[in-house]
Amino acid sequence: MFNLQKMVLNMFSSSERLTRNSTPYPEKELRVLINKYCPGIAKKLVIDKPDLYNPYGDLCAETPTHFIYVHSAIEYFFKKIE
Repeated sequence: MFNLQKMVLNMFSSSERLTRNSTPYPEKELRVLINKYCPGIAKKLVIDKPDLYNPYGDLCAETPTHFIYVHSAIEYFFKKIE
């Protein structure tokens, strides 16, 4: 198996592992956190504008270790830091 295939398979298995025990999290609250702590990412994802609609917002979630923000059918994982 090629290294790229192994990398992609590892990426999907770790993504599934992170989302396994997730619970729904309000998109609005997660947007506030991303705007506050990751303003550069917020601008790149254009989530710093509250009037834009995200059809995947109801898929946002959290786990004990991560927040999961779903935008344009892509999951973004933000590690929680205490």
